[in-house]
Amino acid sequence: MIIMKNNKLGDMNIVQSVLGALVLIALSMMLFFSYKMVKKPFVFKEESAVEANGPVLSIVPSLISKDLSQSFNVDLILDTKTEKASATEIVLVYNPTILRANSITPGSFLPVVLKTGAINNGTVTLALGVNPTEPKQGVGILATVNFTTLAYGNDTINYTAQTQLAVISQTTNFISSLTGSIITVAAPTPTPTLTPIPTFTPVPSNTPIPQPSATPLPTTPWSTPVPTNVPTVPVTPVPSSTPPSAPTIVPPISGSVVTVYAAGTKAGRYSYYPNMKLIIDGHTVLEALAVAGNPALRQFIKYTHNSSVKVTPKQVLVKFTNDYYRRVGRRSYEDRNLMVDKIEIDGVEYQTEADTVYTRYTRHSGCHSGYLKSEWLYCNGYLAY
Repeated sequence: MIIMKNNKLGDMNIVQSVLGALVLIALSMMLFFSYKMVKKPFVFKEESAVEANGPVLSIVPSLISKDLSQSFNVDLILDTKTEKASATEIVLVYNPTILRANSITPGSFLPVVLKTGAINNGTVTLALGVNPTEPKQGVGILATVNFTTLAYGNDTINYTAQTQLAVISQTTNFISSLTGSIITVAAPTPTPTLTPIPTFTPVPSNTPIPQPSATPLPTTPWSTPVPTNVPTVPVTPVPSSTPPSAPTIVPPISGSVVTVYAAGTKAGRYSYYPNMKLIIDGHTVLEALAVAGNPALRQFIKYTHNSSVKVTPKQVLVKFTNDYYRRVGRRSYEDRNLMVDKIEIDGVEYQTEADTVYTRYTRHSGCHSGYLKSEWLYCNGYLAY
């Protein structure tokens, strides 16, 4: 009997060991598949942000309002920040039905013309450099471009992602952000015509009023002769019109400061980081190339745009433009994505994971659009606030 009891205890121990092993295997498989399904890092409460400290290319002025058939200049500005620039290749785009580019004048910041400026149906191209032993650091004008307005409407002059900048510390293109210019050619408001008020010509007081002739009455001793002329009463003339009052001058509305907090994961043959565009009211006002940071540690890069007009969240889109995904093995892959923590307008924060933010992906990207409550853009598309 004692032997049988020991055998039963041994069998129970074996069964418990097997069950324990099966539970461990099941838990391991659940953790494995959960990791495979959740490609993105977990969210930590701690987060930090730094200003984009790479070189910035901008167009000045950033907001232009002109009449029809009016010419104007824009300056292409380079701010190298902490870098030293040796050469750049510039590619601008604009709408040739609204604007005509007339001329390109190289500036003095990168004075060596490597490729003569060219204008071709909505694009402007130019390549500039310096003596290799004299790289430039600081802020300067690369070139000045002259335009003429051709039609009423709105347009933008923007750098494209093909714009390149060579700096001493890097072996590849290094630009932190590209900022364009918004052009408005407003149609004139027709002036309403006023119906003139008829004028009244007064009768002079010394002008006699003709009277009809009449047969004089017979004169009697007690009768008073009837006067033939009745004097007129002077009439005060009525002014022809009331002079218009001076127009009320409405003070201009101050602008807004829009900031995007973003980070990215790099991937691809050359391990590029994601590119991002800030779009306000349908116009690309800032293009950030190679958005780095650290999504896992929630370290974001701050990209700031100063708008000369007031901006509301409904006007803002943040767009991801260079998605990349490739499986490189049974259990590994390369995936370039953009993470946007929030936007900030005049000090007010708008979180990307809010249920009012709409994520819109391209039609054939394989990602699904909707109110996803996610900070990530996994495919080419945009966040609408």
